[in-house]
Amino acid sequence: MDVCREQELLETHDHMMLQFPLYWYSYPPLLKKWFDDVFTHGWAYGSKGNRLKGKRMGLAMSIGDKQENYAKDRSIGYSVEELVAPFVASMNHVGVKALPHYAVYGASFQATDEEINRSAEEYMRYIKQSRDS
Repeated sequence: MDVCREQELLETHDHMMLQFPLYWYSYPPLLKKWFDDVFTHGWAYGSKGNRLKGKRMGLAMSIGDKQENYAKDRSIGYSVEELVAPFVASMNHVGVKALPHYAVYGASFQATDEEINRSAEEYMRYIKQSRDS
């Protein structure tokens, strides 16, 4: 990973979207490494680390299970909001405004063409709304 290039891209954009599969109820390992390597002390946080302050970042996730299973009284036992709390805490720590997340549920099940098209349209609306917020 080219950390300097990643930081340069973040510096030159005010609105960012992280798109990934929710993997075992967390980030995929490479995304965790990206945070660890790119959000460095003195650049993203610390007394002189303010390069991300005021920027906006959203999460767009594909989730294998059904939406109704993400509740305290269901099989997962946690909401998606609870599972993405580490992302939000990281964004808060570096001064990024965390946007509401977007999720496509049931990715482990075979989706119809209609469901895929509807999801793509919903995702585009989400991106446009988050850009304008």
